[in-house]
Amino acid sequence: LAFGPGEVVFEHGAPRDAFLVVKAGQVAVEVSPARPGDHRRSEDCVLQPGDTAVGLLFVIASLCAEGSSGDDTIIGPPEACKLHSRTARAGSSGAEVVAVPTSAFSEAFDKFPYAMQSM
Repeated sequence: LAFGPGEVVFEHGAPRDAFLVVKAGQVAVEVSPARPGDHRRSEDCVLQPGDTAVGLLFVIASLCAEGSSGDDTIIGPPEACKLHSRTARAGSSGAEVVAVPTSAFSEAFDKFPYAMQSM
């Protein structure tokens, strides 16, 4: 996926539905967003090629059940694993990001359940 300079890669509150790796350029992830009325600039964590913008642990956690309700009803993953907690934008020269959908991991783990257990 190609993003122009400053273009949003993912937005706070949007579904977290893919494992993201920076292929080229830079991606700035908001670490501490500015609060309304606060005139300080937000801080960013700048990701370089090879860095993950959405890590594998979040992908795995989003596929796992949080627990059961006691009547064999599976409760879904924690809310924090489903939505982005920060906003990320392409750097000043843009960015290229590789996205592997969580569904691809889900299908792979369905076929090879031991792979998920070893992680």
